[in-house]
Amino acid sequence: MTIKKVVVALAVVLSCYGAVAQRGPNKSPEEMAQQQTSLMDERLSLSQDQKLLVSEINLKYVRKMREAKMARDMSQSTQLENEKDNELKSILTPEQYKTWLDLKQDLQDSGRKQKTRNK
Repeated sequence: MTIKKVVVALAVVLSCYGAVAQRGPNKSPEEMAQQQTSLMDERLSLSQDQKLLVSEINLKYVRKMREAKMARDMSQSTQLENEKDNELKSILTPEQYKTWLDLKQDLQDSGRKQKTRNK
């Protein structure tokens, strides 16, 4: 994987996580996952069962992303994001999954715009 792809993948993942969670060192993985789940519930109209499963998936991947970040292994970000999407795809309806992908794209686009403004 080229450095450019790694940087783009990292920007995508960080913009998704940053857009749904307040920035700050005091956010626990549980708080970050809860914020992600709340946003997804709001936008995807999750059932109670789906909400429970999505919450577990979000927590699992927040923790994995933190571990990768602490190990400075950002090449894992794309792989982790794909794994998370595959898990979500198995519990979301096709319409919800499409909405999720659109939401992720919107978050990525807004993250890029914000990053450009901060330069």
